[in-house]
Amino acid sequence: MSASEDFKALEKEYNASDKEGANFLKKLSVIKEKYSGFRRVRGDGSCFYRAYVFGLLEQLLVMGDKTLSQAVCKRVAESYSTSDDDFVFAARRLTHCLTDLFAFYVFATNKQTNC
Repeated sequence: MSASEDFKALEKEYNASDKEGANFLKKLSVIKEKYSGFRRVRGDGSCFYRAYVFGLLEQLLVMGDKTLSQAVCKRVAESYSTSDDDFVFAARRLTHCLTDLFAFYVFATNKQTNC
């Protein structure tokens, strides 16, 4: 995962004069209203899982809830100790565990997030 980047970096990569670039920039303007930046992720087939889990963990840090963080660490450890060697299977399992914990926390605490 890269460091957080400003959306101006993406705007420079797309040409507004062609149809595809113009469509992307239009969608980007909507995203910019809600988010302050983006991160690049290596596109290797597991990029969705890497980005998703990273985002959930980043939200945990922002929230600063020690009890939830400990629960997540416990579930992650359990997930890795019971999963097979296939990375994608382990990533999917971990993603489901984190999503469940995170959704429960948001519901239980009524917190607003950027997810």
